[in-house]
Amino acid sequence: MMPAKGLRSSVDVMTEYHVLTECGRNLAEYDFDIDSLCRRLEQRNYKPALIETMEEYEANLAAYAKCAFELDKMFHPENQEGKRTA
Repeated sequence: MMPAKGLRSSVDVMTEYHVLTECGRNLAEYDFDIDSLCRRLEQRNYKPALIETMEEYEANLAAYAKCAFELDKMFHPENQEGKRTA
């Protein structure tokens, strides 16, 4: 017997999402899927500009931090005593 449409089974797992809205808010939201998440956001008058799973968000954040660290080393080299020159 199939569950009625719109009902969730006890085995459905919620996923944590990172949402960046058009108004600039950063939200951490749980939902079963992106469609459900979009409906809930719309009910709360938010328009998502970017939706990604928390795993994707953390991976992107780590990659950004690594790039920022490398750029900082390029533009702020240290002299022989270990002090920054700029």
